[in-house]
Amino acid sequence: MESVREWEMQFKEKYDYVGRLLKPGEEPSEYTDEEDTKDHSKQE
Repeated sequence: MESVREWEMQFKEKYDYVGRLLKPGEEPSEYTDEEDTKDHSKQE
């Protein structure tokens, strides 16, 4: 079990988390910088 934890730590150091897994049939979401700008202006 220790080797699995060690592998997970190495994996997390090497790869950034950039999304999530999709369910079968679920459509991916496309995000743009333009949407980010709109979201930030709503919060202010």
